[in-house]
Amino acid sequence: MAAANNLSRQGYNVTVLEARDRIGGRIWTSRVWDDIPVDLGASWIHGTQRNPLTDLADEVGAVRSQATNYDNSVVYDTNGTVLNSDSEEEMYGLFEQLAAIVENNAERHQTLAEAIQASNLWHSLNSRQQQQVLHLINTTIEHEFSGSYRELSAYNLDDAEAYNGGDVIFPNGYGQLTDFLASGLDIRLNQIVQKISHSSEGVIVRSNQGEFSADRVVITLPIGVLKSGQVSFEPPLPQTKQQAISAIGSGLLNKLFLRFPYPFWDTDTEIINWISQEHGRWNEWLNVAFYIDKPVLLGFNAADYAIKTEGWSDEEIIEDAMAVLRTIYGRNIPQPESWQLTRWNRDPYALGAYSFNGISDGIPASIRSRQALAQPINQRLFFAGEATSEDFPATVHGAYISGLIAAEQISDL
Repeated sequence: MAAANNLSRQGYNVTVLEARDRIGGRIWTSRVWDDIPVDLGASWIHGTQRNPLTDLADEVGAVRSQATNYDNSVVYDTNGTVLNSDSEEEMYGLFEQLAAIVENNAERHQTLAEAIQASNLWHSLNSRQQQQVLHLINTTIEHEFSGSYRELSAYNLDDAEAYNGGDVIFPNGYGQLTDFLASGLDIRLNQIVQKISHSSEGVIVRSNQGEFSADRVVITLPIGVLKSGQVSFEPPLPQTKQQAISAIGSGLLNKLFLRFPYPFWDTDTEIINWISQEHGRWNEWLNVAFYIDKPVLLGFNAADYAIKTEGWSDEEIIEDAMAVLRTIYGRNIPQPESWQLTRWNRDPYALGAYSFNGISDGIPASIRSRQALAQPINQRLFFAGEATSEDFPATVHGAYISGLIAAEQISDL
């Protein structure tokens, strides 16, 4: 959207091919509930200061919430009791010690799980302490990077930049931004791209509905789709780009919105944590009622547990989530009136939520991997999307900036 909008404003003849029957991709504001827009994809502007999305939101006139206060939280132990302050302090202290050990000692070929297992500190912890540390690994690492700690690079876990300022959400939906960018564009929906061919003559894009010819093409396929090979390239992508696609991971973060007849939780607390026995099982909830005064809870599942539950029916997923909520709040809490949930790995046009630094042939993904993925080919093929962002991968602003960069590369020719 950013690339197309920018190029169109400059006078280029731009056509957007979209596989879905809607725009936005992994920005997806559902309006199934008439009175509550629900962001099934991206939710936050991460860091409002000097972030171009802040300026875009101002131009659109999109209302933002107050910044999420991640310290306004509660931690429930496995049995549903509030974790006492001493135990919580110990949990965070052990996590920080372990993180420092991994940061200082991880080897290039190691996943985060391997680096943790290699530390003496980990083996000195009792089962309760390990369970608590794994809770923080899930909520602060796997939820942020969307990858399993068994796949994330320990050596190069996080090489991204970050904007200052708080994280804000859109009570009226993130889709306001994509709708604004799409205004006036020639967008062809239900166009499933199958093959992209290029030569000195130009580019031909073949979809399920026909062929499109162009002078240049901006490719914004998610990293999961690139990894799947379901879109072929002629000639094949350069080896450096294929290596980057292999090394960059495609992670998973799924959402479950539960709407209740009334709130049975403390609506003044923003983040609800629960320390699960099974790693990653409904470890974190967002109290949506805090922002919009509606009785809605948002549960997150990332990585391994999200993959496990994607194959379940809606009813099985909801019952699993409700079992956790009953553990915390008692057996007499009401059933949800309705729900909305995601299965991003099973979305054929996403095949994951967003990218992370994985490992391929013992080499961790890095800024160089993203630079290689973003590199244009013969001034015909240009690449954008969050996985190509050198400084801000796995973010909406990273995707947005990458589109502006691709547009600039074309206009500079």
